[in-house]
Amino acid sequence: MAQYINEPDFPSEFNSFLYSMRHPNRPLPDNLEARVNFSGRIQVFHSAVNRFYAPSDLCGPCGMYRQRIRCNPSWYGNSRHDTVFVVQDEDQAGMRGMLIARIHLLFSFVDYETDEGGKTVQCALVSWFLPASDQRDPDTGMWTVKPEGTRMRRPVQVIPLKSIARGAHLLPKYGVGILPDYITHINALDEFQTYFVNPYIDHHCHEFLSE
Repeated sequence: MAQYINEPDFPSEFNSFLYSMRHPNRPLPDNLEARVNFSGRIQVFHSAVNRFYAPSDLCGPCGMYRQRIRCNPSWYGNSRHDTVFVVQDEDQAGMRGMLIARIHLLFSFVDYETDEGGKTVQCALVSWFLPASDQRDPDTGMWTVKPEGTRMRRPVQVIPLKSIARGAHLLPKYGVGILPDYITHINALDEFQTYFVNPYIDHHCHEFLSE
């Protein structure tokens, strides 16, 4: 799996997630590989449907909104890895309680070492866009984020799918001069140092980030 998605850190991050899920009150041990045992199957999905309450959107029945988040290796001839809002602190409103993540894999597995005797766990492998500032950009009023790591190596992490609040849209923070021809919508999320979090993608996202 790690070779197929070209993410060599996936096995270790999966083990870290599995141990933290089974032992939420314990720190990760040094001998993690010896402490985690998993030999089951992993099911991979190319999209997930997110449903959330958006009373400002009149198109949804009773204020419910349905959004499809994609992580597809073949999307109109190219790969597609959507960005999402991930809840970090439910007590903090707006961006102060969230981070932006880019999805590299959507998957699920069954963990039999639980009290339920077999629990299906839905997850995502993501890389992070960290806050570039603790304040909004003074010129645009938008929050800014920057990719974690370097262009050649982005750290990844396994997170529970239920921690994803909704899809996000990032806009590159352009510099001066002419944009090189090789930059397209396919690689734009890899080529810039800073991005704006776009609050105008829809009405709900604008309210979502207005806090």
